[in-house]
Amino acid sequence: MFFLKSRFITFAFVGGIGTAAHFTALSFFIEIVHIGPVFSSSIGYIIGFLVNYLLNYTVTFSSEANHISTISKYFIVTLLGFLMNLGIITIFCQVFRFHYLWGQLISTGTIFLFNYFASCHWVFLEKHR
Repeated sequence: MFFLKSRFITFAFVGGIGTAAHFTALSFFIEIVHIGPVFSSSIGYIIGFLVNYLLNYTVTFSSEANHISTISKYFIVTLLGFLMNLGIITIFCQVFRFHYLWGQLISTGTIFLFNYFASCHWVFLEKHR
């Protein structure tokens, strides 16, 4: 049971690093480049994807699986998360007119739980574990 708690904490820490990369890109493209929140969030999400995959593969799950297979699954999960992010940020920013950071916080929390479940039970699941 400690292993699962430890993995969750590591996953959360790694996710925090990816989220920081996402939010940094989001803020940069909105505040400096003056691009809208939906497109800026999309760019940030892609950057977060790369950071999260590499850290989860090496640190969180210590995977020895083939990168092609693993990143393909991770890409599918991330694509679903991307679509969730797009929907949530669009609804909160364009429909409800909330500040983009509120929409992004709600999106990030929702997608974090989805990604953890999918990573543990499909992406990084190895037969011997």
